[in-house]
Amino acid sequence: PLQAESCFFQAYGTRIYNKLLEFVKEKYWDYGYEEVTTPNIFHFDLWNTSGHAGHYKQNMFHFHVEKEEWGMKPMNCPGHCVLFDHRKHSFRDLPKRYAEFGVLHRNEYSGALNGLTRVRRFVQDDAHIFCRKDQIEQEVMAYLEMFYEIYGTL
Repeated sequence: PLQAESCFFQAYGTRIYNKLLEFVKEKYWDYGYEEVTTPNIFHFDLWNTSGHAGHYKQNMFHFHVEKEEWGMKPMNCPGHCVLFDHRKHSFRDLPKRYAEFGVLHRNEYSGALNGLTRVRRFVQDDAHIFCRKDQIEQEVMAYLEMFYEIYGTL
């Protein structure tokens, strides 16, 4: 095949996709999430540090650039941690809520590929909350409220 087991959206499908994206982004903003964008490729040191390489390397697209190993991101988590760690945060800055519609690539085995649920390239609606211990329950409850609001509407 000429494509890597990824979906195509025709014009009408893209309009529907964009409307859904717009709807979810508005909910994120209503609930205090900051929309962020992280790179698609990271040095493999990050994947080793996060533990993803040890458990997931066989399902990652990785390659060498100038004798260094790099990998396309199969998930957003480590990138959000790098972004959060980019500067110092006071406890008063918390919670920090990041949301990203990140393009992800996974080197799924051909036998595992299935429709739109198991593909090699997709966009994941993903969020991470960095908070204090005393904020966990409140953050989980707020997230669940947002989740039910979104899926209750759809």
